[in-house]
Amino acid sequence: MREFTRVNRFAMAMLVVMIVGSGIVSTITAWLQIEGILTRYILTYTLQFAFPLCVYFFLYRDHSPKQVLRLKKTKGYTYVLTVIFAFAIQPLLMCLSSLSTMIFHNYLNDSIQGYLKEPWWAVLLATALIPAVMEELVCRGVYLSGCRRWNIYGAAALNGVFFGVLHLNPQQAVYAAIFGFSCALITLGADSLWPAMLAHFIINGTQILMAFGAQALAGQDSLLGWLLAERQKEESLWKVLPVSILLAGIAVWCLIRIYYVNRRQELLRGKRVEGWTMKEAPLKASERFEGLCWLGGIVLIFITLSCMVGMA
Repeated sequence: MREFTRVNRFAMAMLVVMIVGSGIVSTITAWLQIEGILTRYILTYTLQFAFPLCVYFFLYRDHSPKQVLRLKKTKGYTYVLTVIFAFAIQPLLMCLSSLSTMIFHNYLNDSIQGYLKEPWWAVLLATALIPAVMEELVCRGVYLSGCRRWNIYGAAALNGVFFGVLHLNPQQAVYAAIFGFSCALITLGADSLWPAMLAHFIINGTQILMAFGAQALAGQDSLLGWLLAERQKEESLWKVLPVSILLAGIAVWCLIRIYYVNRRQELLRGKRVEGWTMKEAPLKASERFEGLCWLGGIVLIFITLSCMVGMA
């Protein structure tokens, strides 16, 4: 059983599918003249996420999808902490996004401006709900399950790298990696994928609703309209950096509390608990090296593509 190598091969396959799939989706939508964002996102995530997931579980039928994906119930207070975490960490992620925009073009912002012509509910479903479900199944489900012979911090760091690269956008990579790291820790603390899906949905959904709110209140003499307009200015984000760091501290507290609520605090000290490395043999150096080589190849491809796009 070489699960760490297996999931990093899967990660490489996912990267290839993402790159090739983007062209296929563009061709199909142009041929069928599909314009609605919801239809396009359903097609994209079916091809780029749902299909690879089905292939993975078909090829490796020795593991239960429910077990690998951690589709388990968790304590209700975990969700309360997750909601607080998601809102508390968001200002810091926005500041990191602002910093990366100084180096790389913000293609995501361009896309959001185009989305504002669509119904808000369709955009919310397409860009918040669908990614929250499908990306978590792949990243905090399949990939994280293959890292269970690492300690939680190493597993979360590897997960963050994979999640950042999977966006195929250098402007998003850093803050996506940090968010992926956090969602992996939430998943391990709750021993369930549902809280991470909730956090993901809140992060994406809040950005979309704020964009629609800014559009609706543009030009209106109101405090909310001014705040939403100021939010889009990069310099305004840096003014609130100290507050963002303070709120990030609250987010970390929520994250730690999730472990205590679910009685998995021993993981924070590097010890083993049921469901994470309890019955697993230590990861061999050869498999660790092989898996990291695959992940390194993924990162190298991502950097090469980013450089090519930057020079274009």
